[in-house]
Amino acid sequence: GDVYKRQATEVIEDIPFNGTTVGSVGMDASSCGYSDTQDVWHWFVPTKTATYTVSLCGSEFDTTLAVFDDCDGTEIECSDDACGTLSQVTLPMRPEKEMRVQVADYSGDGGHEGTFDLDLSASLTLVTTPWPGLYASDGAGFLEDHFLRLDRDSATVIDVGALGKAGVSGLAWASGLGLLYGVNDTIDTDEVVVIDPATGAATSVGPSGFGELRSLAWDPDRMKLYSVDGWTDYLVEIDPYTGEGSVIGTVAFSEIEALAYDSIAGKLYGVDVASDYLIEIDPTTATGTALVPLGSYDNVRGLAFDPVRGELLGSQVDGSDGRVLRIDPTTGVITPVLDSMANASPDGLTLIEGLPDGTVGQPYEAVIPVSGGCPPYFFGAWTGVP
Repeated sequence: GDVYKRQATEVIEDIPFNGTTVGSVGMDASSCGYSDTQDVWHWFVPTKTATYTVSLCGSEFDTTLAVFDDCDGTEIECSDDACGTLSQVTLPMRPEKEMRVQVADYSGDGGHEGTFDLDLSASLTLVTTPWPGLYASDGAGFLEDHFLRLDRDSATVIDVGALGKAGVSGLAWASGLGLLYGVNDTIDTDEVVVIDPATGAATSVGPSGFGELRSLAWDPDRMKLYSVDGWTDYLVEIDPYTGEGSVIGTVAFSEIEALAYDSIAGKLYGVDVASDYLIEIDPTTATGTALVPLGSYDNVRGLAFDPVRGELLGSQVDGSDGRVLRIDPTTGVITPVLDSMANASPDGLTLIEGLPDGTVGQPYEAVIPVSGGCPPYFFGAWTGVP
């Protein structure tokens, strides 16, 4: 029972632990054993975001192995015969989240007790570094629901791949996390996703709790992700671990469908498509202030800020076609950068600044685990190891 969990012994990553179940008792059966209550308990805290392997391969008796979430006692993973009659689990974990490990005799009858070797190790997955540059999601063009790379220098549009999610609008490259986020505009509660910049494939983070999120912006100064709910005009902070949104305040503009954070000036910009005005939003109070009209460039659905060139960029949707604009937030001067993008309708816009090692298209260690647990395990991070 709980008393045995509380008496758990710490195990440390990459340091083998030798233990025994001889004389042990307990009350908790795992999901993969047969009344495997003759157990001992261990705890550990992951040191990094990674895929962890917890192994009993090398023990001398028929084992079961279960990993539990310490915050609510949920069994996360269970193994019986992964290596012969011995046990091993592999699952994603993130740092500073305590886990509990149950090592048990398979049948709990004392016939399989003995000594065991418990090993804990972490591994990362080799992926490919994304190309730095401007990216968009296609909302209604020929490449609808595809992820696009926009080359401003050659004025070309490159189809990276299908998102696998319908209606992905707002995009934001979270530079401090090394993750690309999007908002999937669904019928009920809008879903927050992460996008693989090498393939375009979107993976769910979780529901936002809001019904009309069509914009995203990453604030690297505060390490926060923002959106605006079109139904309520709330500025919302998005939890990057769960996708859940929390209200900051009311913007008082009716249709904010684009956001971008200027990391040089420290300003959060938005576009109100009802009035076709560029606005500034205070990220702490949500107070919105009209700046400049966008004139004939209506229906700007995406914003991105390029800190290298010091440019605020907007994506305009014009039927099934679109264009990318350079917007001066002080003077209101607008200059087309990518004009008349035939059959491409950029509904969301973001700029990927590249990764810390500076290489492009090279193998890079990263891990993007799936969701589940308490709180959810979903999280990913580029490790910075070339």
